[in-house]
Amino acid sequence: MVSACGRTHRGRVRAENQDRLLVADLGDGALRAYVAEESGRASTVGPLRLRLSDRGVFLLVADGMGGRAGGARASTLAVDAVRRSLVADADGVDPS
Repeated sequence: MVSACGRTHRGRVRAENQDRLLVADLGDGALRAYVAEESGRASTVGPLRLRLSDRGVFLLVADGMGGRAGGARASTLAVDAVRRSLVADADGVDPS
């Protein structure tokens, strides 16, 4: 078993948290992906207890762009693209 959790925070200067988190259990059977829940100031995921298989666990932190316009959208798109690719791979589908 492995435990995983993550938390990001917008910091003291930024108006929004642009960071996103993803934990994906790549174990046998159906892929389970956990995307961080947003609470305005912070993103959190877990704590999760996952059975570690030969395929492992995928952890992703998509850092925002220092408060620049579109940073939250960019990090959200990155997490969504990786999640879709992992799901397609688990289902034996070509993601392209």
